[in-house]
Amino acid sequence: DRSYGGADPLFLVTRGDNQTDLRLGLTYTPWKLWSITPQLAHTRNSSDVVINDFERTQVFVTLRREFR
Repeated sequence: DRSYGGADPLFLVTRGDNQTDLRLGLTYTPWKLWSITPQLAHTRNSSDVVINDFERTQVFVTLRREFR
């Protein structure tokens, strides 16, 4: 969670933002030294400058191999 308040020189206004991020993931180890991590991330940014007001959902899948 973050908050921002300050001058926006492009739009000549004082900008106020509130952003919230949520990320969920789970790591699965199907084989020795290998892991798969699917993740779901959601971001909501509320702003009084319209181009900075957005909502985004992303899906990630990470495949990892450890070298020991």
